Amino acid sequence: MNRLLSTRAPLDTPRILFLLAVLLQIGFLISVVRIHGEDTFALLLAGALLTPFVLMALFLWPLGVLLSIPLLVVIPGWIFGFAFFEFVLLVALFLAALRHLSSGHTMAMPPALEWVFILYVAWAGFTLVEAADLKEALVGWKNIVMLFLAFLAGHRLLGATRARALLRSVAFLAPVISLELAAVLIHRGLPLSFLLTRSTALTNLGWGYSNYIAAVAALSTACAVPLAFYGERWERILGVLSLGSAVFVSIATISRGGTLAILIGILIAAAIEVRRRFFLAVGILAILGGAYFMSPLGQASIARFLDPDQLPSIGARLLYYQETIRIIRDHPFLGVAPNQIPHHSTIEIDPNPHNFVLKNAADLGLPGLALYLVMLGMAAYAAFRLIRTAVDRNDRMVALSFMLTVIIAVTNASYEPTLESSVYGTVFWIMVGTCYGAYRFARVQDERA
Repeated sequence: MNRLLSTRAPLDTPRILFLLAVLLQIGFLISVVRIHGEDTFALLLAGALLTPFVLMALFLWPLGVLLSIPLLVVIPGWIFGFAFFEFVLLVALFLAALRHLSSGHTMAMPPALEWVFILYVAWAGFTLVEAADLKEALVGWKNIVMLFLAFLAGHRLLGATRARALLRSVAFLAPVISLELAAVLIHRGLPLSFLLTRSTALTNLGWGYSNYIAAVAALSTACAVPLAFYGERWERILGVLSLGSAVFVSIATISRGGTLAILIGILIAAAIEVRRRFFLAVGILAILGGAYFMSPLGQASIARFLDPDQLPSIGARLLYYQETIRIIRDHPFLGVAPNQIPHHSTIEIDPNPHNFVLKNAADLGLPGLALYLVMLGMAAYAAFRLIRTAVDRNDRMVALSFMLTVIIAVTNASYEPTLESSVYGTVFWIMVGTCYGAYRFARVQDERA
């Protein structure tokens, strides 16, 4: 597999000059620290002088920074006035491109999945001519472009050589979310009775509410389970911790979607690996069942599937589906452009009707839906082929993560607004891109053999 970056390079003149510039910045910082009093200008100057150190990390270790992208999604956008992880992704890609161009190496031709993704982005941009609110539509299209860049970062920059490291990063996402959620609970000092009301104020972490938070945590189980099955000792511990954290988040938020995504992912993983990891698979299923059926909050989560009083949201989704289908019939070719569904609806409806098929068909028309389904189909096919040809524990781990990522995401996006969103979609597409890079690398190895 062709890589754009080389992790090691000789210490040439530009690097020496760069290090001298760093030493100069350190001198400036020492001078600023010596300033006494609450001098606003000094504080602003200190912030400006710290910026080169951030850029230095991005320049010298862009791949390491990319591995942190799945963890940065938990930082609320309002803290910086924009999505911080998107900014880091853009800067890392920009600096990686600069390093590649300065190396003189040629750019590898896009593989099939990348070509389809490019067509999908282009078609989404073309549908902007149908936008009722161009600003909202541009925001929606920007999000599609960012998801493409996440896939590009995974496939072109991380790829097979860093797939395992990305698995660990994504698996660590669930414990980070659980700690963030626990901090909110402790800070607010809310009693158990208030927790059972699923107040949206309770589970608002600045980047998502209850169902969405649980969905992101559930996606990390796609990496947690393979690590528990095939990782080294500390990786197995991380896998079990991640899985337990995802269950805690789904129970604390009493999320049907998160619970269902976790359950389906673990059942499929157990079915695939039961012959190789029988006792571990059965043990995980037993612990999962105990967490939901033996704890009060777990029983409350299960009750949401069975209690008729807990089903109004399902009825609302059916209304969303019916209204979105009507919009698709009225705009079958170009759609209504990204995020424009509310402008064409006769009822109060979200820009995402809680189903990825209907979302793409309404926004981008049937051609856009076809391209999106082809992308998911190619990813699923690659995951299936990779798991069929895996020859060692590392290959098996990556292949199983690839398969579970696609299955869990498609399952959750069938009834939640996840795949097209920035946080969930970024984690999903950087995983798909990286694992797809591992798949292409495996194909090259097989052809050479």
